[in-house]
Amino acid sequence: MMRKTTAIYFCIVLLATACIAGCTSQTATPASGTAAPTTIQALPPATAVPDTTVPATIPTQSIPSATKTVVQETKVILNEKDLLTTKTYKTFDFKKMGIEFLHPGEKYKVSVKSEKPVLAYAVNTEQAGQLQALVPHYESYSNKIQWGLVNPTMVLGKVTDDTREFTVEDITRATYVIDGRWMSLDNIYSSSTEPFSFEITITKTYSPPTKIILNS
Repeated sequence: MMRKTTAIYFCIVLLATACIAGCTSQTATPASGTAAPTTIQALPPATAVPDTTVPATIPTQSIPSATKTVVQETKVILNEKDLLTTKTYKTFDFKKMGIEFLHPGEKYKVSVKSEKPVLAYAVNTEQAGQLQALVPHYESYSNKIQWGLVNPTMVLGKVTDDTREFTVEDITRATYVIDGRWMSLDNIYSSSTEPFSFEITITKTYSPPTKIILNS
């Protein structure tokens, strides 16, 4: 009876051990296994990007320089009517005509009409102040006007109706003069005391071209 009980008890122990061993083998984590797969997102193929590299030095577009030539149009700068006698003269300062200096190459046309012959001429403005003591006149031995210390330009001699064009040679401040005094030293006119009329017109006809740089 004792052996039989022992055998039964031994069988129960074996069954229990087998059951425990089976359960353990089913729940045990394997020593090594396959890793879970990693999801990789597919990327679109790369698109070629044009090269937009900016050069270190950007060349500046060359702008050609241009010049404009300006030529002054013909312009009347003086038109005057007045009276003279054989003992008087009249002056007309170019500065008051809007021209402070005469420049080389400029051209002026002078027209004079007078009831009696007058002298018409231009002098340096400083010399114009000396004319009261310097009377232009003719000598019997010469047909040229004697000016003394005065150095005139644009001269019209013994004129009653004449027009001439003159070219400026030197830069200067100038005054134009209409002078009747020469007649006071002439036997034909010296006894005349009545005023007489005259008219003078001065026109600037030409200025050397002036170049203005528009772009550089």
